[in-house]
Amino acid sequence: MGFAHNANHSQLHINSIPLMAPSWRVLNLQVLQSGAQVRGSDVVIPGVAGVKARRRRQTATEHTLEMMILGDVNVSNATYSNAIQGVQSNVNYLRYYVVDPPATTAGTHSATLTLADGTTDTTPVHVTGFEVGDSIGFGKLRATLDISIPAGVFG
Repeated sequence: MGFAHNANHSQLHINSIPLMAPSWRVLNLQVLQSGAQVRGSDVVIPGVAGVKARRRRQTATEHTLEMMILGDVNVSNATYSNAIQGVQSNVNYLRYYVVDPPATTAGTHSATLTLADGTTDTTPVHVTGFEVGDSIGFGKLRATLDISIPAGVFG
């Protein structure tokens, strides 16, 4: 049956491929609204109590996106005749168009996050992992997609 999706939901595209589609869905898209990780450390001065505070800066931030992949339909909502073969086709599609490293110098994919209020931010991301997990019913799989945002956050 695929997933129902409407404009009131947030959306993520990587390489123009929607990750909230009839064939698969990110279950924890809200994590992309989190703050960036920071880098930097304070300086210890021998013989002096405490530390010399140093400025922190945003750095690359990693997120694990939890997904469900269905095998009854493809990304365009066309029905597969066999859900087991369909889920494998959908996994292969994601691997080829979203996961495999691009040939660009930076090795990043273009990612666009659209929030429910219509706000859209585009930033480069690295896809650092894709793991297919347990079957959760006939023609349905859990999966995780690991991404790293070099800028730390969308926007």
